[in-house]
Amino acid sequence: MTPPAAPSHPRAWSGGPTLVRRGSVLGPTPLTVLVAPAGFGKTTVMESWRAEQARTALGSFDAFYRTNSMDAGLVLVDCAVALGVADTTAREVIGLIHPDGDALGREFVDHLAASLRDVPDPFVCFLDDLHGLPTETARDVGRLVSAVADEQHRFVAASRTEPPWPVARWQVAGFAAVVTADQLRLTQDEIATLLGPDLAHLTPRALEVTEGWPAALEAIRWRLTAAPGLDLDTAVLDLVDYVAAEVLPVLPPEEMHVLTRTSILQPFPPTIAVAVSGSSAAGAVLETVRRRTSLITRLDDGRLRYHPILREALHQGLTRTEPDRELDLQLRAADAWLDEPDSFTALTNAVDHLIEGRAWPRAVELLRRRVADLDRKSRLDRFVEWLDAVPGARWRDDAEMMLLYSWANLRIGRAARALEALGDRTIAENPDAAVVARLTYAWMTSWDTDPDEALRLCAATRPALAALDEAAARRVLPRFPGVSSFALAADIAVAQSHMLLGRFDDAADEIVRLLRHRAEISPMPQFALCGALAFARAVGGECAD
Repeated sequence: MTPPAAPSHPRAWSGGPTLVRRGSVLGPTPLTVLVAPAGFGKTTVMESWRAEQARTALGSFDAFYRTNSMDAGLVLVDCAVALGVADTTAREVIGLIHPDGDALGREFVDHLAASLRDVPDPFVCFLDDLHGLPTETARDVGRLVSAVADEQHRFVAASRTEPPWPVARWQVAGFAAVVTADQLRLTQDEIATLLGPDLAHLTPRALEVTEGWPAALEAIRWRLTAAPGLDLDTAVLDLVDYVAAEVLPVLPPEEMHVLTRTSILQPFPPTIAVAVSGSSAAGAVLETVRRRTSLITRLDDGRLRYHPILREALHQGLTRTEPDRELDLQLRAADAWLDEPDSFTALTNAVDHLIEGRAWPRAVELLRRRVADLDRKSRLDRFVEWLDAVPGARWRDDAEMMLLYSWANLRIGRAARALEALGDRTIAENPDAAVVARLTYAWMTSWDTDPDEALRLCAATRPALAALDEAAARRVLPRFPGVSSFALAADIAVAQSHMLLGRFDDAADEIVRLLRHRAEISPMPQFALCGALAFARAVGGECAD
């Protein structure tokens, strides 16, 4: 069954899930400001708070329909009438709205404020979609709120961006409280409630995919109702268009410039954002957007990570606004990561960006130099994945890379692909590489399929391998990964073959000799040798050693 399509109009998402939210009791401050992007359930929270109050009014400065001061003034007057202001007073106040459409005007604000202060009963006035107002009009709304709000006459305002009011100062004075997007995220228990008993087992994955974003969870819920086996990773892709239509347009151009350019990055420190965006203010911009939208997460190590939906929406924006810059930005990102303190994270990000930027020669050379680091981290799967992503014409005529590729495939359990690489013409036509290929094959077979063949190959190739070691200063082939010399690698394969053939005394004697060269053997082969030695001695009755 095909899952139902997303709502045709982005506004269909704005209410979020129908849910009485946790901590739904309205706080005691005269003013409460909800600041969060579209789809974080601000309206839902306000509606749940309204249900708990004796006298309320709700006015929405909807960005699609309320675009000037006259509209805003009429919304405020409607709220005032609902709260107890007389109709005759309301008509008088309407006549005071500033005529130019840019602001409400001081007379309007003063008279409406006086009328609201005279209302004898306690009330809560809810003002939604404040971000839809012109800046001066929004400032006048703030002046009205500051003139009226007290313990008996309270206000709740919701906006996708921080209003042009001195909210921080009001917070310090105890006049205002701010509810952020992080506080509006759904908890695991709320997600389980929304999914219902039949789908509650998907709660952990749904939380991981949506990060508690109510609109994203609602999208998943709709689709799972129609297709319970739906892949949750694809269930919220339509929300990319929603973010592009609802969240991004309210961000200033200078912020969008930083965001779209850094959309090519996986988790990154602010220094990388500065290098890629070309803006020295990138760190401050990202911190502002992080607080405002909660679609950017600050990890424990200080790196920033975009919500996948936001990242994709921004990347689409990049392809529209700077379609010819992405390859250059990818190379900037690679260089920036290589300038960071050396780490496995810096290495992997640099390779990713070099490949995305189609800098094939640089990517291959970086992999050639750092394959040992990938081996130590047990991530040779990434080495293979990266080389597979580079066009074969860029590296398959390089005997060294072909040997490393075959060895890496062997280490990650892809024996068939390793054998295919070992038989490649590039290796066969290079005598030194062909000798190392036979050694690699011996390592492959010494532990399992054909230890006798491994012994034969090691005996036949050891003189040539020792000669390669002696010519190390002028050879172009890499050292055998995990050991300091080809001859030592052959001796390890011999010891492994003796073990599998049941020649435990021979294996033990060989391993004892090899372990005198611990400094020349990396940890993983050392562990294997020590385990084999313990087994060989146990078979011989030396259980106490």
